[in-house]
Amino acid sequence: MKVIRDNLHGDIELFPEEMKLLHTAGFERLHGCRQLGLSHLIYPGAKHSRFEHVLGVMHVADKIAERMREDKCFFTGTDGQELRRVLRFSALLHDMGHVPFGHTLEDEMPIISKHDKPSFDKAKPSRMEKAVSEVLQESGNTRYLGPVLQVLRAIAESKDDDDVYESVRKGEIKPDYLVLADIIVTEPGFCTKFTERVYITAMGCEF
Repeated sequence: MKVIRDNLHGDIELFPEEMKLLHTAGFERLHGCRQLGLSHLIYPGAKHSRFEHVLGVMHVADKIAERMREDKCFFTGTDGQELRRVLRFSALLHDMGHVPFGHTLEDEMPIISKHDKPSFDKAKPSRMEKAVSEVLQESGNTRYLGPVLQVLRAIAESKDDDDVYESVRKGEIKPDYLVLADIIVTEPGFCTKFTERVYITAMGCEF
């Protein structure tokens, strides 16, 4: 295991295959994407990058996964270990489609497509899908490509329950990957519909 010291979370541990991912040119690009766009012009300390952000998301998501494993409600056995690897890769890669000032150009001044928009045409992959594919191939982690893209699609569609549940019903997203998506987008400390869905789907109980 390698350790990166984070100013918020402390030590973040990464597996060798994750470090290979971090050292790809596509992933290193996230150093140049500010998480908060132009906010630093008003709040000088708001300068963290999407590189730091995705490391933190992976760290928090893995802590949630460990708690669920300890409670024996999810991430158990050999399959659980593999799901946890998919969770970590998906958390690291969930912002790969972003460009500098992404939300400004996608939302406030919409001139480009959403960074997480999936493509339904395999011959024409989206910006996100191309970026994820390139770094997983370059780092020797191609076997995670299919599962990670399913998780990222679940994240993109999870804002609309009807859309994401229809994809699950069609077999386009595995139910387990929907749980992983909800863990990644859950705001720790807040009760959201994503938090509730994790508890109901993975733990079989009401939140």
